[in-house]
Amino acid sequence: MAHSITNLSNLNQDKKRTNNHEKFINYFVEEFETKLLVYHLILEGKIENPGKYSNTLSGIRGQRTRAAAGESVGLSLGMPGEGAKLGAAGGKAVAEKVGRAKGNEYQRKTAIKLKVLVDRSQNNKAQFRQELVKDGSDIFQSYEMQFMKVTTDQGPEKAMQLLAKDATNRSISYYAEKGYVEGKNVIESIVLGKSKIEPDSGIAIPCWKTRGYKVDTIDSPTKKWSTASLYEKVGLVREEAYYEKIDGKSRVDKYGHRRLLKSEDWNKLKDIYKPSQIESPFKTYHYIFTSQDLEHQQKNILESINFKDKDLMEERIREPIVVAVKEIEEVIKKQNHEAYLKSSENNRTEDPIRFDVKDPVDEFTGRKNELLDLHGKVHRNPEKPTEITRMTVISGLGGLGKTELARQYIQEHGEDFQNVVWINSESEATLLESFSRLVKKLNIETKDGNGKENNIKYIAEDVCRLLSKRKTLFIFDNAEKDNEFINILHTFRISLTPPSEKPYTLITSRDREWKKEIEILNLNVLTPEDAENLVKKKIYVEDESQIKALIEKLQYFPLAIKQAIAYIEDKEVNEAFSISNYLEEYEKKTRDLLDSDVFKEIDNDYEKTTFTTWKITTDKIARHEEHGKLALDILNDIAYLASDNIYREMFLGTARYDETKLKSAVRLLVKYSIVNGEGMQTVLSIHRLVQEVIRLELKGESKEENVLKEVFELVRNNFPYGSNKSEDLAKKRQQLPHLETFTSHIDQWIKRKPQSTDKIEKDYLKNLLVWMSHGYQVCGDPRKEKELLERALTMKKKHYGLQHLEAAITLASQATANGDLGDHKKQKELLEKALPILETHYGLEHFEVTGTLTNLGNAYGALSDHQKQKELLERALPILERHYGLEHFEVAGTLTNLGNAYGALSDHQKQKELLERALPILEKHYGSEHFEVARAVVNLANAYGALDDHQKQKELLERALPILEKHYGLEHFEVAGTLTNLARAYGALGDHQKEKELLERALTINKKHYGLEHFEAARTLTNLGIAYGALGDDQKKKELLERALPILEKHYGLEHFEVAITLGPLGNAYGALGDHQKKKELLERASPIVEKHYGLEHFEVARAIVDLGNANGALGDHQKKKELLERALPILEKHYGLEHFEVVVALGSLASAYGALGDQQKEKDLLKRALPILVKHVGLEHFEVR
Repeated sequence: MAHSITNLSNLNQDKKRTNNHEKFINYFVEEFETKLLVYHLILEGKIENPGKYSNTLSGIRGQRTRAAAGESVGLSLGMPGEGAKLGAAGGKAVAEKVGRAKGNEYQRKTAIKLKVLVDRSQNNKAQFRQELVKDGSDIFQSYEMQFMKVTTDQGPEKAMQLLAKDATNRSISYYAEKGYVEGKNVIESIVLGKSKIEPDSGIAIPCWKTRGYKVDTIDSPTKKWSTASLYEKVGLVREEAYYEKIDGKSRVDKYGHRRLLKSEDWNKLKDIYKPSQIESPFKTYHYIFTSQDLEHQQKNILESINFKDKDLMEERIREPIVVAVKEIEEVIKKQNHEAYLKSSENNRTEDPIRFDVKDPVDEFTGRKNELLDLHGKVHRNPEKPTEITRMTVISGLGGLGKTELARQYIQEHGEDFQNVVWINSESEATLLESFSRLVKKLNIETKDGNGKENNIKYIAEDVCRLLSKRKTLFIFDNAEKDNEFINILHTFRISLTPPSEKPYTLITSRDREWKKEIEILNLNVLTPEDAENLVKKKIYVEDESQIKALIEKLQYFPLAIKQAIAYIEDKEVNEAFSISNYLEEYEKKTRDLLDSDVFKEIDNDYEKTTFTTWKITTDKIARHEEHGKLALDILNDIAYLASDNIYREMFLGTARYDETKLKSAVRLLVKYSIVNGEGMQTVLSIHRLVQEVIRLELKGESKEENVLKEVFELVRNNFPYGSNKSEDLAKKRQQLPHLETFTSHIDQWIKRKPQSTDKIEKDYLKNLLVWMSHGYQVCGDPRKEKELLERALTMKKKHYGLQHLEAAITLASQATANGDLGDHKKQKELLEKALPILETHYGLEHFEVTGTLTNLGNAYGALSDHQKQKELLERALPILERHYGLEHFEVAGTLTNLGNAYGALSDHQKQKELLERALPILEKHYGSEHFEVARAVVNLANAYGALDDHQKQKELLERALPILEKHYGLEHFEVAGTLTNLARAYGALGDHQKEKELLERALTINKKHYGLEHFEAARTLTNLGIAYGALGDDQKKKELLERALPILEKHYGLEHFEVAITLGPLGNAYGALGDHQKKKELLERASPIVEKHYGLEHFEVARAIVDLGNANGALGDHQKKKELLERALPILEKHYGLEHFEVVVALGSLASAYGALGDQQKEKDLLKRALPILVKHVGLEHFEVR
């Protein structure tokens, strides 16, 4: 169905569409199952008074609602589980109390009429639920346009709930009146039934209230729609024709038109519909969901619903899971946790890796000498003193069989290697796509030490390092010597220290010029013997002279011979057709082509041969009456995509969504060897030379521009640019090579038609660049993402102006890429340009503005302006809460960032409150064992630590640590950060030995991940030094801190707070070792930095002043000591209270200063005040008391 496209905010529109689809199905399934369950209980006699139908229904709902509320109350009491239980009980009790009314026969009669449907729902719950999910999805796709136009004062989710409830009511009322017949699809009742409102108050009544529910429209909050009218008064649209009901009851001017349900037959409906006289107000609405999208989402939604329904899990599935869990628990009990995980880490690459390796084609023939030569080159003497060792290139023209030779080599010699990895190297996008899937298979972290995605060079380096433990062969297929491929080669030249194995590298490429250190196998055409055997393998011929004539005519060129064989084989099935007949057709076709401009432009004899054989075959395909045209349309489209991993489903729209026709057309192309098919022909590939030949003909016949426009629609419909679901992220990676290849052809179009540049840029190129940027973002290449967005922005500024919404959206995306590259200053600048444009377009309080507000806030946070970060996030939060609701995980993300901003501003109580609100939302969304939950737990733990509740900090960190270890592995920097925090908690609790052990483990990880000169390693050195000092080893403390200090100074600058954190303990270490002058110098340098960071009245400043005072005292300046301590004492008393241990320390030091100055009475008074506090903390027998 063709609809005009809106370019405004496509990303969020599609995200909203996906979200509404999911919410509607969830509510539809819940409502339907709940109602049928109550009727089941009535039929079973488990509800004594059937009139309590609504009582029971509300009881089930009440349990759900009050459980959520109870959990929130329970959380504030520290017992969320108990709160949920009490809330559920209270909800049921209240609902039953309200629902307690006199019964009647109405519900019992309804239950009897519904018995067949009720029994079906209970006898096979899993199958029935699966059908409900499909039905809910079908309703949504039919009424998608209407569903996307509605909302409520509680947001669009509430609207989806009301629509689902009404759909259920309509179905139940229909079957209550008509009765249900086994085998019927419930979806027909949604259209035929009547809307009725079930009384949510729980009062059972024999009649129904006003039909349907009221919902708002997004166009005007004052404009109300009735759900009943929405279902009943829409028109129909099919094949771009619009219809309304003959009886005149349609209100297409208000509600528009819907698509047919999948179960509806137009032939049965056309008698009650007539062409619409009124134009639909929503005619420009853009439908985006394909049948594959819906099926994929249905599967995910069903899995999600089933996962939450513990009762539905079959015993045959549950039992082995329970057994496995018990076995794992026993293993963990018997083994030390770290040793267990370490074993898993060490064995991660023990199993042989076979990545993207395909078997050679069946007709592979000969090439024995080439295979022998190749094996010798691959396994040449590894000690040969060359810059690039173990690299071999198979070089030659397209169509000679380089890829097939490499595949055959693996077939014969793959067992020589523990690991074989095949990388599609046709372009930068295919390289990235292959490596992205490979690192996922190998469970390699792709982010750097700052949490930013690594570029492909570093990803390849990590892959190489991991697989270097075993003998590994990498194959880079169809390599082009662009900059990115050279970077990869450089990575594979890295000298890996023993016992590492330098990888073996095999490259296939048309390029013939390589560094002299790389071995090159120049591949040529087949030998006459091999060419003859190739034909004999597929065709039986008595007269071998015909074979010789064929292969001579085709110049022993493998690709041309294969196309000829496929053609002859097919013709032989239906008629007497020989090689001689083919040669006659070949000669005729050659004569026909001699005058062709396209043929004349080809300056390569092999390409001319291929063009001729291809033309013979495509002419044959074109004559296929049923599927020939579709097959050639698909072939033309394929010519402008990447040559590998072409998914058949991409062309479903080309086949007008007729999957049977699509399969038949693709089968036709595969049969004639024009394309290759794998996995039941669901994934296709084509030779690049064939693509070139197709493009040549399309240009010669002036058809290329039309095909380019068709391919643009194909790409747009297949690239899920508006979704961040995991399956769609994988699809973006998969589609990226096709986007990049197609974009290169659009660029060529502009070069050929410079006068059309503006139109091509505006209609095609700017969109392609944005979609490609999304693909590169998913693949973790922000550098390429940034380049593409900069190019897109230039075009948008040119065509729309810098103040246009399109420009603002691109500015915001470009800012994200800069942030991922660590350039937060540039990120901030770009977001500050985008924000006022978005505010002008949408309004200050619009949801579309919140993403930019949040990102801008986090950019300020990265630049250490946490006050500005806080202000921006506090502006965004209420908008998000209104849009999503208070319990949405997007709200939780902002709560977390805002909490951490408060923490950075030293308001740890507020930080704790916000994080405690966020945590249960994240747990509900991800599950309690998810790594994102663990990261939130770490943040909350550190808030508790800042509030001096180190026991709680320790407990939370010990909860998070095993989750992070499981997710990232034992040697990951995220684990090191948690180890450091946990160590500090142990230190604060007085267990400095445990603190030291944890920090030593963290330091090992950080040294490996960052290097010893990195600031993160230096921070760990500082913490470890302080731990040694607490254990009495001040010399070791001094050594570690002196190693850390210059690294921190270099990274942060001399006046940074992180430097002061090290200066203070280092000064105290010198003091403990008797060098009080050095202590005083270091503390005097640290003190103004701390004051600037915290403010003069902060308790951390007071603690630093106490240390500096003691240094002055040790040097004999007791007057200075007294002055400093008298400044510090009231700050400490205010922060800690009068009886805190830190106050005792300051009192004791101040007393000694007065004593040294001869004021023994003041000394005595201060000690007298300090003594009871000291006794309270350490006891009467402690040496400090005595």
